[in-house]
Amino acid sequence: MPDSAFLTVPELGRLLRLRRVSCVELATACLDRLEQIGPRYGALAELLRDPALTEARERDVELLRGKDRGPLHGIPYGVKRMVATDATVVSRLQRQGAVLCATLAMAELPGDHSADAQGRSPWDSSRWSGGSSSGSA
Repeated sequence: MPDSAFLTVPELGRLLRLRRVSCVELATACLDRLEQIGPRYGALAELLRDPALTEARERDVELLRGKDRGPLHGIPYGVKRMVATDATVVSRLQRQGAVLCATLAMAELPGDHSADAQGRSPWDSSRWSGGSSSGSA
């Protein structure tokens, strides 16, 4: 499988449906990448490995039984830490079969350069990715 971090959602979905990769394998690759490089870039608030793998296993079983929730089925994602994991957007993503892997760091206020908000650019780690979406960036 090519590096899943650089594939589009439709490309990942195609691989899942062709069973060239499982939801668990895709979630594991995402979690491992987040664990490996997330701290370097100040991207993570919390890695959700166990819940994500549980969700991914459930998504795999559903696909094996012929239940396909749509284009996000089995696709890993993260949300800004301010978004409660029971928020409407998360509930909708879950109903579509997406797999929540992490909450992402963010600046609470404009110009917040606290340790948690120090999302750094992967293109130039000496630069702050900025804004409330610094971890997502």
